[in-house]
Amino acid sequence: MRSPFVLLIVLNLLTVVCDAVRLFTEKGLRDNTFFYHNGDGGHAYHFNLGTHTSIYFKCVQYEKLKCPGRAILRLEGGFRHSQAHNHLPDPDLVGERHFRANVLDQVRNARHVSFQDIIDQARRDRRYSRTVRRRMNLRRLRTPMYRARMASFPPVPLTLRELTQVLLGHPRVSQTVDGAENMYAGIYGSALIQVIPIAWILMENKTREGYRAVFALLKHLCPNLNPQRIITDWELAQQQAWQEAFPNATLQGCLWHLCRAFIKKANKLRVLRFRRHFPQVLNFIRMACVICLLPEELFDEALDVLRARARGIDFISAFILRGFFTYVERKWLGNQYRRTWMNFYRCMIRTNNSCESHNRMLRKAVGAYRPNIYAFIEAIARLEHNAHLDYVHMRDGGDARSTRRWQSVLADRYINALTRDLEDDLFYDRDETIWNFLDRASSLV
Repeated sequence: MRSPFVLLIVLNLLTVVCDAVRLFTEKGLRDNTFFYHNGDGGHAYHFNLGTHTSIYFKCVQYEKLKCPGRAILRLEGGFRHSQAHNHLPDPDLVGERHFRANVLDQVRNARHVSFQDIIDQARRDRRYSRTVRRRMNLRRLRTPMYRARMASFPPVPLTLRELTQVLLGHPRVSQTVDGAENMYAGIYGSALIQVIPIAWILMENKTREGYRAVFALLKHLCPNLNPQRIITDWELAQQQAWQEAFPNATLQGCLWHLCRAFIKKANKLRVLRFRRHFPQVLNFIRMACVICLLPEELFDEALDVLRARARGIDFISAFILRGFFTYVERKWLGNQYRRTWMNFYRCMIRTNNSCESHNRMLRKAVGAYRPNIYAFIEAIARLEHNAHLDYVHMRDGGDARSTRRWQSVLADRYINALTRDLEDDLFYDRDETIWNFLDRASSLV
């Protein structure tokens, strides 16, 4: 086998001879590799072997297409093709390799720029032919771009404990986009009346003990944190851990997740399959979803009203809904925790949709269902940077967030009007007033 020293001499000599015979040297796909061409749009070659008088080349498609194409470079200056190829020359090969190299350089240098943005910027460069820009798309370059970016990171940790050691030992991994702060174990909030994400926490399981550890860390990082209201989905372990950590805060569930749970249960009970022949079944499910908009002392009475009206309207519908009404009564109204946390009477904020929105932003930024941990941290860094810029803009009097949709504003006003009517008419005809409230409010679900 030829020694590295001899190979280095041959390659250096090859460079000198290439300059003499107008043979162009280009960087290959891998580090410290090269390919050669004579600049006429013909075939390109890799170095094969060298002797004292000649240097031999093989086609760059030797492995992919099993091409037998060969060329010889005589040291006195002659270059010729010595064996025919099994494919036509690609005049855009050099342009594609240049395009790929430039994109990978951008990936390594611009850590917080998405792959699609880098590709879009490169495809606007008119130095490349239209054919090159058409061929070099994200589908073709995603894998080498991913490898180029991941090459600058430590090995992927297998557990959260290993990840902690990586973040402690390599602060650059979790630094912010501007490099001024480190995101690991840091909380940055806003006192303005806006919603800005302040923390993402990785957990191995969703147990009560796990949430206790999370909130203990949260209180350690923010010793003066004193939330007035906490809105979560209906995960009991999380809700109880919140209540223990912040006993003075008002805990509240999410209306959207409540409606989703009701619909999911109705589907599991096979109630929804009758909605075509008995459309009032779906109406009663919707009315059950808005019981939570009533005062808590009216919850049981409202469910009794729905049962009575179902029997009065259609006995078959009442029979179909009996299991669903029992579920609402036992699992929600009869649960002391859920009953309190599902009370949305006169609540300005009834969902945690802002959290769901930020989770959706995170999924979009990550771009994969199960991402590499360092790609995940990079996505968080981009979101943290945007959140910080929004905070500074709002602190200076600007409005960085989009306005609420008109449907949401109209729904709030409609619920407020229904609540006023309920309070005014409740003492005249109690059952009829509750029924009217549920019937009219159900249109919002």
